[in-house]
Amino acid sequence: MCSPFSRKPKLGQVGEDLAASVFDKYAPNGKMGAEEMLRFLQKEQGEEKATLEDAKRLLELNRKEVSKVPKLHSVEMKKEDFINFVLNPKLNGAIETNIYQDMTQPISHYWIFTGHNSYLTGNQLSSASSELPIIAALQRGVRVVELDLWPDDEGGIKVTHGNTLTDPVAFGKCLVAIKENAFHASPYPVCVTLEDHLTSELQAHAAEMILRIFGDALFYPPTNAAMKEFPSPEDLKGRIIVSTKPPKEYLEAEPGAKTAAQNKGVVKELQKEDKQKEPLSDKVGNLDINKGASPRGAKGVPGAAARGLSGDSDSDDDDTKKNPNYSRLITIRQVKPVKGTALKDRLVNEESVKRISLAESKVKDVAEEFPELLVKFTQRNILRVYPAGTRIDSSNYNPVLSWNHGAQMVALNMQGYGKELWQAHGRFRSNGGCGYVLKPRFLLENLRGSLFNPLAHRSPEMKLTVSSDLTII
Repeated sequence: MCSPFSRKPKLGQVGEDLAASVFDKYAPNGKMGAEEMLRFLQKEQGEEKATLEDAKRLLELNRKEVSKVPKLHSVEMKKEDFINFVLNPKLNGAIETNIYQDMTQPISHYWIFTGHNSYLTGNQLSSASSELPIIAALQRGVRVVELDLWPDDEGGIKVTHGNTLTDPVAFGKCLVAIKENAFHASPYPVCVTLEDHLTSELQAHAAEMILRIFGDALFYPPTNAAMKEFPSPEDLKGRIIVSTKPPKEYLEAEPGAKTAAQNKGVVKELQKEDKQKEPLSDKVGNLDINKGASPRGAKGVPGAAARGLSGDSDSDDDDTKKNPNYSRLITIRQVKPVKGTALKDRLVNEESVKRISLAESKVKDVAEEFPELLVKFTQRNILRVYPAGTRIDSSNYNPVLSWNHGAQMVALNMQGYGKELWQAHGRFRSNGGCGYVLKPRFLLENLRGSLFNPLAHRSPEMKLTVSSDLTII
């Protein structure tokens, strides 16, 4: 025989019971209208500034949530409706759902929700390219989408992970997906980062497609002159901007140059992982992606296996070498460094603003050696960090180190999994989930007369004020 006292109530049941008791307190007649809801908001939820209009809005939202035909459902809440409302994170979430931060500062002052190789459906080696991951990312609030552009066999442009077995998707499809979903989750700007491997003629074609498909939503500077300061998210509200990271020269891969995909064992394991959606980190760590691969994947160019699979590059290129019709569309520009320039010398504030890209491992090295320099650079300029090319299973790195040093665009594989991605989802739930989170003052200003060093040990400071009523005669 089982005693009723030996059973432990389920957590959900405890919440329902608590909500029911609160309902009885504020709606003794069994119905909660706007006035009862207002008293609940002010006294139980601590929302002292809530108004009757706020209460009416919540009642209406709840009616739409619980009924397929809202007009046939009463606006007033019954006990069951109220319990569902209290336990519904969409209607009564613990995180502020409104945009509450100042959105008028330069975009370099914000952490920005950023994706990496946004078109891939799975691993970096053999998965399909599609517009669907782009749509999913935008609907989740991602504000930076990355596309790798390559010539297709018919003289057009395709989006694919170069020198791999990933299937391509048409460039136009990706642009349409971005245009139609850009502002589904947030009204603030979407940045399209283009890793282009195109001839000047195809760059002109890409520019025509971007202008035609994005239309009035596209923002680009009125002149080709480099900007002294980036515009703010508020300035760019409802707009799409372009940032590009082209190679030093146009590199046309040979038709059979998919050297990084020659290890069939890697391909088979990754395809199995994509189907099972299970982590493969340990397996991938033991696989040799260079086994049997040619050291040169294109004419005079190191193969993808030798470079790692990431299409990213941390060398900046001169925008003046691009097709002028294409170049004028770039809002976030890059400057070509002098050959042999040390990374330390690139992390300097100049008269105009720019963006540079660094691999996760290089950021770690720079952070250990020049932490203050990294913070100072990101006060005005944009730093994009991307996953190591060896992360062929679309795993992610810890984004916190980069965020702590001011990096705005910490690019993650949104089709991945794990705590690193959860950290990003958590960070960008704040500020209404708009995809832009204002960095703290210590990353934007030189407080106490010195730059912030995220790695420095700081002892807690205590200020003690002593007051006395004693009178000395």
